[in-house]
Amino acid sequence: MNKKITLTSVMAILCICLSAQRPQVTTLPVNERLSNLVINNLINYPGDTASINTLTGNNSKMLLIDFWFTSCAPCIKQIPKLDSLQQQFKDQLQILMVTFEPDSLVIPFITKWEQRHCKKLSVPVATADTLLQAHFNQGSRPNYAFIAADRVNMGYTSKAFINATVIKEVLAKMKEEVNLRGYQRNPQQ
Repeated sequence: MNKKITLTSVMAILCICLSAQRPQVTTLPVNERLSNLVINNLINYPGDTASINTLTGNNSKMLLIDFWFTSCAPCIKQIPKLDSLQQQFKDQLQILMVTFEPDSLVIPFITKWEQRHCKKLSVPVATADTLLQAHFNQGSRPNYAFIAADRVNMGYTSKAFINATVIKEVLAKMKEEVNLRGYQRNPQQ
């Protein structure tokens, strides 16, 4: 009996110690700066990983993160619009589609989408993601996070109102705010 209690106690302490050593990721508040995370499992991108700084063109582009999944009808409906916006604003904006789903679901989905639309998707996709999901957990899909060129969280929306007019307005606001904050003077922070 004492051996069972001792073993159970040791295992409980070990579990507490191990969970305490895991880095805790919390939702990034608006107006807070995102660290230069490395995003893994990228498809439709030159490499399979990229840092946030790389995605923002080394602090020259806004990053629009689109949280989606392959069986979300509103998410799928937004893909042509996101693809068009990526092409229209390619020098000022990087859109990144992010899903918790694995490559085995996403790659066939993207292939079918490209065949159906007779074009290659211009937006990179991060699959099997947990890191960005933790930083920007808003629950609903589609869900968007606007990250300024200096990696500051400009806000979230779950509305499907993303269009060229909204992007132009957010880009103008971002430029003003980025200049005021001055982070771009030391982009590696």
